[in-house]
Amino acid sequence: MGIADMARDKALKELYKAREDIVRYQEQVSKAQAHADAVQKAADDAVHAQKSAVQAQIDTLNVQIGQAQNDLEGAQGASNLTDAMTQVPLVGGLAGPAQQAASAKESQARAELDALQAQLSQVQSQLSAPPPDPSSDLTKAQLDVQIAKTKLDGAQTREKVAQKALDALS
Repeated sequence: MGIADMARDKALKELYKAREDIVRYQEQVSKAQAHADAVQKAADDAVHAQKSAVQAQIDTLNVQIGQAQNDLEGAQGASNLTDAMTQVPLVGGLAGPAQQAASAKESQARAELDALQAQLSQVQSQLSAPPPDPSSDLTKAQLDVQIAKTKLDGAQTREKVAQKALDALS
C-alpha cells in the first residue's frame, strides 16, 4: 500500500466518521432545540396562567365591589330614614338608637367598599408587573442549542475537508 492509498484510506475513514458525527450532532441539535422550545413554552404558559389568575381575582373583586356598593346604598337609605325619624318630635327620642345603628352600618359598609377598592387596585397593578424571568433556564437551553450547532458545523467542515482530500487523491 502506497502513501496515496494510505492517505485515501485515512481521508475515507475521516469522511465516514464526520458523517456519523453529523447524524449524532443533528440529533443533539433537535433535542436541544425541542428542550429550548419547551422551556420557552413553559415560561409563556406561566405568564398566561399568572395573568388569568389575576384577571379572575379582578372579576371576583368587581362582583364583591358591586355587592358592597349595594350594601352601602341600603345602609345610606336606612341612615337617611332614621335621620328623618329623629326629626319628628314624637318618635325622635325612640329613633335615636336606630339612627346610631344605621349610621354605624353605613360606616361599616363604606369601609368594606373602600377596602375592596384598595384590594382591586393592588391586584390590577399585578397585571402591569413584569412576567417572571425564566432567563437562567432559557439561557442554558439556548446555549445547549448553540453548542450542538457548533459541533454540527465542525463535523460538516470535517466532512467537506475529507471529501476534498478524497477528490484530490482520486
